[in-house]
Amino acid sequence: MANIKIISLFFFLLFFKSFSQSKNTYEFVGGLKLNGSDEQVVSYKITFNEEKGVIKGFSITDLGGEHETKNTIVGTYDKNKNLLFFKEDEIVYTKSSVKKSSFCYVNFNGKMNLKSSNPKIDNKFVGLYKNETKCISGIIQMVGTKKIIKLATKINTKIQKSKKIDSKIKESVNPLKKLDSLNMNILKETENLQMFTKDKMIKFEICDPGVEDGDRITIYVNGKIILENYEVSKIKKIIEIPIVSKNTIIEVEAVNEGTMPPNTASVIIRDTNNELKTVTRLTKGKKTTISIESE
Repeated sequence: MANIKIISLFFFLLFFKSFSQSKNTYEFVGGLKLNGSDEQVVSYKITFNEEKGVIKGFSITDLGGEHETKNTIVGTYDKNKNLLFFKEDEIVYTKSSVKKSSFCYVNFNGKMNLKSSNPKIDNKFVGLYKNETKCISGIIQMVGTKKIIKLATKINTKIQKSKKIDSKIKESVNPLKKLDSLNMNILKETENLQMFTKDKMIKFEICDPGVEDGDRITIYVNGKIILENYEVSKIKKIIEIPIVSKNTIIEVEAVNEGTMPPNTASVIIRDTNNELKTVTRLTKGKKTTISIESE
């Protein structure tokens, strides 16, 4: 069982791409191996900026899973001692039904060299509730995504140069495109995503993430239609949604499935501090829900 999990984790790591532009921006993917849970491994990803020893960024737990959660992270890095500290601070969004007060936040303090050609994290972590009491513990094992991109590029070069592989197959197995597609936050049918905000207004940006194929959607806010039978296109549609209650419910419904099922729409939600990029993937008549919780 342990060997299977190690192999699964390797392939999981292979399918993520870094969008880092700055030399002070870092991204790691891997897993949290939890103590006392029969070697359970939960997927984990962090992206952060380091400036003058200060760490700021985000973490995502259970990528693509039913409990996927994005948190802000803060911390410090001592380049002289190669010591990294970070902790999860505030929830940006979650697909979990667990109450916010019951969330366990990852805290890490350990050795690592950010300037290494092959940076990795392999050390203990603890999970704490907001009141600082301990909830879980285990080992955090992560590698830098630059190495994964390099490996994926090498594999893709061999595939594309091969004269024995059909061009359509080359396109379908392109690992670099797989990296992009698997990095998407997919909103599935009957799924509920909770986003937390302190703003009184959020922006909802809609467009077609791929080829325009006539997909139509209807959007509801607290049960009332604010956009009906809208055909999604490459032209971005921006809607401002006021946050006037503790919990604002936004539903996206697929009116049809266009010429290339299923119905897909790129949805970007913005407030002052955060940007949440998602893609809906729905069959005709089905909905996905986004709950905006006012703090």
